[in-house]
Amino acid sequence: MAAVFETRSIAPPSPFDIPVANLRGVMRLYDQITVLRSATETGVFAEITTAGTRIPLVAGVESYEFFDDTGTPTSWYKVQYRNAGSAALSAASAAVQGADDAALDVISATELKSIYLYSIGLTMPIVRAAFDALPRSAFEWYIKSAVSYVERLLSLHIRPTTITDERYEFVREEFNRYCWLQLNERPVIAISAIRLGLPTTTGDRIIQTFLPEWIRMPDPTAGQVQIIPTGAITTAGAPLLWLTNLRGDLPDGLPDVFRVDYTAGYARGQAPPDIKHLVGIAAEIGLLHLVGVIRGQSSRVAASVDSVMQSTQTAISPMSELYGGLIKNLRAEIKEQAAVIRNNILGPQLTVG
Repeated sequence: MAAVFETRSIAPPSPFDIPVANLRGVMRLYDQITVLRSATETGVFAEITTAGTRIPLVAGVESYEFFDDTGTPTSWYKVQYRNAGSAALSAASAAVQGADDAALDVISATELKSIYLYSIGLTMPIVRAAFDALPRSAFEWYIKSAVSYVERLLSLHIRPTTITDERYEFVREEFNRYCWLQLNERPVIAISAIRLGLPTTTGDRIIQTFLPEWIRMPDPTAGQVQIIPTGAITTAGAPLLWLTNLRGDLPDGLPDVFRVDYTAGYARGQAPPDIKHLVGIAAEIGLLHLVGVIRGQSSRVAASVDSVMQSTQTAISPMSELYGGLIKNLRAEIKEQAAVIRNNILGPQLTVG
């Protein structure tokens, strides 16, 4: 099969693009695209399209979008060309697994349109037509950009992010509070491992990897962790060696003693409503500017949500004049809500100067 099958999916639903190579040649023999799915790469692939949902090939259109409402990021897909009259089928494409972006679990393109852009479209039909003309990928782009912007704005992770071998110093005062650690990134979804390492003449030596049941997170949102020994003291490798070493042999402070592997952010689909709302507003601003560009009336192009937020230049198009007050209010709302969220998660922030 000549087509290259490229996915861009979220779960659920799972939208992906199907580019068609050599469209003219394909359309001499076929007039439809069928989509097949399997749980594994080498498993049995079954068609998930039907007579009513098979994708018609259209002259001049070399890329098609399909939405798998029951798929997941671990699903595998193939496509075939089909002749509706003779039911002839081409060979299937290579199997490709869905690959998703956790940003699209914060807010979906459908939610963005129905919650943040619906009322704008009602009041201005020309704007609604512009929104309706946008491909789903445009809405997804501004959602991804908005999530990245809000992560930097709040100084925290929204998408699950793996942190490996993050190092913390030994502070005797904190050790006496059951090895209280303040992780650098927050919030925390899960701790994978905490290790104790000490420097030697031949390099670092890992003395002990703490048992999972010893690790406590009194406040995952704030990224606070404690190590509290529990159960019988019978683990291999001198289980209390870390206690004797830290109590008797080390100074009151020593860098890079504790090494932590963990996942920061929010579990997929679990971002709090206030953060989700912030992302929706940021994406809305980006799309309002994009619509102005599409109409050919804007004086500048907003390349990303960041540039929209940080820019002080005002577009002079009729579209921008109409929504200038709305955009100004949305920016003010982002600033106000971000301050509240930062204070709740990070605590009061002091500045110098």
